Amino acid sequence: MSNIIKQRGAALFISLLLTTSIAILSMASMSRLSEMTHSTGRDLEDMRLTLYAQSASYLVNARIQELVDADLQFDNYYVIPQNNVDGGYEYYPKRSLHDNALSGDNPILFGYRAVATVFAGKGDQPAGLKDPIDSERVRCYDITIDVREVHGSQIKYYGSDTLSDGNFYFGKMKTFGTISCFSKENVYE
Repeated sequence: MSNIIKQRGAALFISLLLTTSIAILSMASMSRLSEMTHSTGRDLEDMRLTLYAQSASYLVNARIQELVDADLQFDNYYVIPQNNVDGGYEYYPKRSLHDNALSGDNPILFGYRAVATVFAGKGDQPAGLKDPIDSERVRCYDITIDVREVHGSQIKYYGSDTLSDGNFYFGKMKTFGTISCFSKENVYE
């Protein structure tokens, strides 16, 4: 009988060891899965901000082309937005923060601002161009763009990144640079 008790005790001890090791493996797997999920979420947020940055680049280039076309001569630099309202950003979709509160289904996604400084003109040969620029009608600009997510809130939030009446606040920000060339038809050589 004592032999049976010893065997049952050993079996119980082994089953406890197996249960404990399975629990430890489960916890390690759950931890890895949790970290992977967190990392994937962070990557998706970064990807969203990168997509916003790409969209902002297109919007800035179009806006600079409008400014170039409106001026008689090229300026040495352009600033977007030209007026410093609504936190110093233009927004996409393009509307004011006050109008955003009324829009409901199509909220502002991000804000952007840019500074374009002349990089190359006639006689210069920027990297990537086969020949130097040979026209007064072309200028290349080094453009620095800041993009920030805009989040809406049902509750009033008053902090350093609060916009307008406290119903909107900034999220993550991305700064990047690009070089773009613009041509103008009303410049005479």
